[in-house]
Parts: sequence; structure tokens; C-alpha cells
Amino acid sequence: MAPQPDQGQIANLAYRYVELVDSGDFHGLGEMFVDGVLYSSGEPPRGVAEVRSNFVDWLRVYPDNGTPHTRHLTTNLIIGGVRVAASTRPVTTVHAQAHMLEIETGPRLLLHRHSGNPL
Repeated sequence: MAPQPDQGQIANLAYRYVELVDSGDFHGLGEMFVDGVLYSSGEPPRGVAEVRSNFVDWLRVYPDNGTPHTRHLTTNLIIGGVRVAASTRPVTTVHAQAHMLEIETGPRLLLHRHSGNPL
């Protein structure tokens, strides 16, 4: 029988997941789920290429640094079912870099991009 991961290892995987998302390392996310399943809507992606492809489709990545300009903060991590399979229920707060829009109201609604911030 294979050794079972402890709660510390499972917590590290949850934290590593958001670190990979924030850094735009979708290949690393695919490698993370080689022996696991990433549940989302529809059929779960299988293998490095499918997981990577899903993240490329799901997230907008900005060309200035190749990341989605997010910072996930994961707290209150609840880990269950460690004996056979583990699941986590974290509370995750996502901070996203705002690409500032200035809104002028009046007879017309005008949106202006602040200089230096791509839309």
C-alpha cells in the first residue's frame, strides 16, 4: 500500500496551486495534476497538455509579464478524506490588478484608459 500524504503535504499542494496560477505557470499546473483530477465544469481535463490548455482558455494573461495579474490569498483550508483521496475547501480571495477606467457620466457614457494600463 502506498504511503498516504499528510495534511501538511496536501496544504502545500493547495498553496502551490494558487502560486502557479498567479505566476502564469500553466505547464506547472498540468504537471501538478498528472496523478490527480482537476474538477471544474464539464469533463475534467486529463494530462499536462489538457490542464494547461484549460488554464490558457480560462484566464487572461497579460503580455507585460505573462501572468494573469492576480494574487490569490488562501485561508481557512479544510482538508478531508486523507486516507484514500483528499479534498480541500479553502477560502480564496483573489486580488486582481485593475486596469483603470475613468468613467464620465452625462448624455453619453465615455470610458478612458489611463496611460500605461492596457485594457
